[in-house]
Amino acid sequence: MKSRDFGGMPYILLSAVLWASFPVLTAVALKTLPVFTAAALTTLCSTFFFLTLLYLQPKKQKPSRSCIRDIAFACVTIGIGYYIFSYVGISLTTPGNAAIVGLMEIFYSYLFISVIGRHEPLVKWHVLGATLMVGGVLFVLVPSARELRLGDFILLFGGMLPPFGNLAMQRARKEVSAAYIMFFRSLTGTVTLALLAFVFDGVPTQEALFSALPAILVGGFLLMGFSKILWIEAIHRLPITQTISVASIQPLFTMFFAYVLLSQTPEWVQLFSLPPIAVGMYLLTKKPALPAGALEEV
Repeated sequence: MKSRDFGGMPYILLSAVLWASFPVLTAVALKTLPVFTAAALTTLCSTFFFLTLLYLQPKKQKPSRSCIRDIAFACVTIGIGYYIFSYVGISLTTPGNAAIVGLMEIFYSYLFISVIGRHEPLVKWHVLGATLMVGGVLFVLVPSARELRLGDFILLFGGMLPPFGNLAMQRARKEVSAAYIMFFRSLTGTVTLALLAFVFDGVPTQEALFSALPAILVGGFLLMGFSKILWIEAIHRLPITQTISVASIQPLFTMFFAYVLLSQTPEWVQLFSLPPIAVGMYLLTKKPALPAGALEEV
């Protein structure tokens, strides 16, 4: 392995492990707080995190009009749409299911970017990999349908949004820093989620806030803040296909965190769905390799 590759591996491994706890910490916060309130407070913490990074950057950034449009599009698709679907979906399913269904975002990326958009070449291995991934996720969704886990299907639909937002961020990233993009994305999400919380959730009690505060702080600063910086550093050092392959370990750690923090034992359908999904992800991220920085995670 080249030194460049080795230098990026710690970033993606730590990012994957950290982000794997997001569904679990969200479930912890939702025990005492309504969904939109928990989401708004978490994104508020991440907004302060990226604002601090912007303040520490010595060089002022002057984006062009096209860059501003790309950032605005990313804010709508990911900062608003994807986050709403994610929090609502997680509130209606288990953290393990949320992590597994979330892997479909990779399939959507190849579908919309390679097949429909033709931004990247598509080979036969990608078709086989996509089929295996869909089969693995359906293995989770079919039992969920019998148990009326609407959250799985909400997450499945929400996963279609990031590829479009990622393409917009890819273009914007050529002019401004990742912290600049993430600040406005987090700020937009915070304002939108706060309005939804005001309309649907009401004012939470002080006891509920203090009970959920550890999960909110960790989720905002460490996961939606620090882990995103780690991911961006990883894709600057590794091919995006390699980073996605390594990040496929997330569901395993999510199930581990769910067992430790929520005492949720992994279901047999979740465990049996992992092998075809893992093989599918490997085939999807095989050659031809995408250039480093082609996409950024949400």
